[in-house]
Amino acid sequence: MFSGTQESAQTLWTAIAACAADKRPQKIDLLVGVYKDKNGRTPVMKAIRLAEEHLWQQQETKSYLAVTGRDTFSTAILDLVLGSSPARHRAHGLQTVGGSGALRILLELVKRSSPAATVWISDPGYPGHLTAAGGVGLGIRFYPYEVTAAGTLNADVVLATLAAAKKGDVVIIDAGCHNPTGIDLSADAWLAVGEICARQGLVPLVDVAYQGLAHDVVADVAGITMLTSVVHSAFVAVSCSKTFGVYRERAGAAIVIGPTQGAIQGLMQSLVEITFSSYAVPPDHGAALVEAVLGDISLRAIWQEELLSMSQYLRHCRRRFAEAIENGSALGLEHIRNGHGIFAMLPLSSRQMCELRERFAIHGLQNGRVNLTGVSETQLQAIGAAVRAVI
Repeated sequence: MFSGTQESAQTLWTAIAACAADKRPQKIDLLVGVYKDKNGRTPVMKAIRLAEEHLWQQQETKSYLAVTGRDTFSTAILDLVLGSSPARHRAHGLQTVGGSGALRILLELVKRSSPAATVWISDPGYPGHLTAAGGVGLGIRFYPYEVTAAGTLNADVVLATLAAAKKGDVVIIDAGCHNPTGIDLSADAWLAVGEICARQGLVPLVDVAYQGLAHDVVADVAGITMLTSVVHSAFVAVSCSKTFGVYRERAGAAIVIGPTQGAIQGLMQSLVEITFSSYAVPPDHGAALVEAVLGDISLRAIWQEELLSMSQYLRHCRRRFAEAIENGSALGLEHIRNGHGIFAMLPLSSRQMCELRERFAIHGLQNGRVNLTGVSETQLQAIGAAVRAVI
């Protein structure tokens, strides 16, 4: 299921442009990669709004940050992502321009240190992974991200494919809420991937983009703790966009984990050089807001309560989406029900997705990826009827 369906960023932007040009009043946009509430809005989180009020009152300068950004922000992100994991004591991090910036500079680091390395990306997967790896000139190969009818990942296929990877290759893995399937690695799969990386000298690069939106902020990064219990070196790219709702503020972090903190000093210096040559210094505002939320007991409690509400809403969206499409039929959409996060994949061919767009003004990616959030009950019934019609 869903094999050979990797989409490029260019395909995504083309689809977004086609949706924007569609003037039919019944148009439904299932493309955009942001969390939307039941009213179709991407709201400012209450904790962020309170932090912004505090920042407005207290901030005394708009001067540049250092190349590494706000070190206190990076420390807070290290604590959030690695927590009490032993890897926390052998990791360094620096602020980046969003999660995309973290991916880019970490892959630039790979290109600088191991120019012959190949980057292994899930198929289907996030188009930004393909764009970042291709943009720095690294070789790219795919591992099949096969989802079973029961809505679980076929980890055996992943492991069998990675058996062909060579020492120094990089394996990109979503920490949780896999984009686009919503189906994540099990605990056993995390350990198995870690073991094959350790055995073959592969470097995992974990993309943390949805922490807290599957289960909670601890459980959603438990895979990193399992992974780093068996590998000495790893990279982590962190996005604050969805977790804190600061999309346009471009707050993120790049983390390098090594056998010891001292062992990665040279890599961190190279990362600083790459950062400076790419965009000089990162923006302050979003990172300052995230740091304020994580550093204040009351704001953090408000934020975690909001995250819990968001994750519950996402589970509700997945259930009702599956039910609306099935409508008593035997389609079997367990992969939608059992998944996590914003995205899922409709069991439709590229031709059928085109038919959804052309006949019914319903816009999703050609590989079947759709955003499940922010859809009204009326729209949901229209989507269900349209999907059954094209099937």
